[in-house]
Amino acid sequence: MNINDEAFEQTITLKQSYEIMYQFIIALHDRGEVDTGWILGSAGLLEDGGSADPAQLDDYLDAYKKIKTNAE
Repeated sequence: MNINDEAFEQTITLKQSYEIMYQFIIALHDRGEVDTGWILGSAGLLEDGGSADPAQLDDYLDAYKKIKTNAE
């Protein structure tokens, strides 16, 4: 599979994409492949839905806007 496969054309919400990104980082962390502990701590969501580090959430949204703008 590669990023040009049809499976990558699914539509998801921005919230789902954040949750996917977070689970992906957890998988990397569990494999011990990279030092991901710091990003897991700051990218995590609190029980009320807020970000553990609002600046990280802002960075994520900025990245989303760049990708979205380039896709249009």
